Amino acid sequence: MPGQAVVHTDAVMLERLIGNLVANAIRYADEGAVMLACRRARGAVRIQVRDSGRGIAPEEHDRIFEEYYQIGNPERDRAKGLGLGLATVRRMAAALGARVSVRSFPGKGSTFEVSVPAGDPSKVAPAAAAAQAPEHGSLRGARVLVIDDEAPIREGMCALLRQWGCESVAVAGAREAQAALAGRPPAVIVADLRLGEGASGIDAIAHVRGLAASEVPAILVTGDASPDRAQRAAPGALAVLLKPVQPAQLHAALAQAIAANY
Repeated sequence: MPGQAVVHTDAVMLERLIGNLVANAIRYADEGAVMLACRRARGAVRIQVRDSGRGIAPEEHDRIFEEYYQIGNPERDRAKGLGLGLATVRRMAAALGARVSVRSFPGKGSTFEVSVPAGDPSKVAPAAAAAQAPEHGSLRGARVLVIDDEAPIREGMCALLRQWGCESVAVAGAREAQAALAGRPPAVIVADLRLGEGASGIDAIAHVRGLAASEVPAILVTGDASPDRAQRAAPGALAVLLKPVQPAQLHAALAQAIAANY
């Protein structure tokens, strides 16, 4: 039966995070069961994904969140995946200001828990309305380039942009941008500040601007507690949004960036 818990977070990213945990639980539950539960706690909501699968030894609990680490795959068989699922979950949780933990023992299944800051129920209706594209500052038809090295975040961002009527193009970094754009410059760029392999969203934006031969409006997304630091480091006029980015914030920034270019 539906609950009444409210959280204050980015809905798209949280959906992807929980989806990753559920997919992981199904993969390792074998013939067992998977349960999704939600509990209120002081100042937080605890979302749990439980499975009755093979379980995880206590000494492995920290390592399973490391990139490319997989239990039971010492031969590094790529058919079993790359071991990025739980590493991605932990990074997404950090970006949301949430905590992720695990309780598990061999033969007794696993419980992964995400603790998310509780929200104010009185603000649910306005926030839900703001997530939809308003008539003022419509983004319909705008071509938006998303640059983020996390595939789940790219997918979630593109899903939200499509709801607003945008044409979205998503890449992991600057090197993919040229082929993805196919000679059609975007109306605006949304880039994460920290990309894979030490790359910078600022450099990626500069690269795309060079390809387009124009100062394409750009929005930089960062988890840095001092977003003005990124603003000072960025060449040209960049809007800077602090994670977790709310849909209404992103919509407003996109509308402002596009309007300023006309």
